[in-house]
Amino acid sequence: MKVVRVVQRGEVFGDVFAPPSKSYTHRAVFVASLAEGTSVINSPLISRDTRATIGAVMSFGASVEQQESSLLVEGLRKPRVPENVIDAMNSGTTLRIAAAVASLADGGYTVLTGDESLRRRPMGPLLEALNQLGVEAWSTRGNGRAPVVVKGKGKIAGTCSIRGDVSSQFVSGLVVAGSASEGGLEVRMTGDVVSRPYIEATCEVVRRFG
Repeated sequence: MKVVRVVQRGEVFGDVFAPPSKSYTHRAVFVASLAEGTSVINSPLISRDTRATIGAVMSFGASVEQQESSLLVEGLRKPRVPENVIDAMNSGTTLRIAAAVASLADGGYTVLTGDESLRRRPMGPLLEALNQLGVEAWSTRGNGRAPVVVKGKGKIAGTCSIRGDVSSQFVSGLVVAGSASEGGLEVRMTGDVVSRPYIEATCEVVRRFG
């Protein structure tokens, strides 16, 4: 048996910094892109997935400048119709939130896709919820998966129902888009809700932006 013996007691002083969060970085970049003026996101996690989100919001017309330990995001209340296809790469969060945000772009079509793995992940519940809100959104292959097309209508408002047992990212996308839409949006979740803390994280980021 090994014995651990403490021979002296002392006090430890210093600072401990939590590692940056990919989930919060995604959400902060998307919400900042829909907020007027310049937002500063401190200690973001920069990775392939969050770069996909940065690329998506820039496609919608936002400006993102990466500094040493922060991101400066110059947002705009109304996203523009992208000039090219949005490539979410392997990021489900990017694909789902960007698809909902695309509903706010007025007067055109947004096409969203990703890599082979991402194109196997479900999008059906989100597309159905957007259609309930009067937004034309569909899968190009008719299988409820990417590539998807969203015809923006400039705003989303009203009430929609969405399954909560597939992905919390669907709900997060609706919350982000709804926060920038006039008229208010009510999202009713049915069934068991998976990954509830991620939905709560989305709501917290939206609240912090007012």
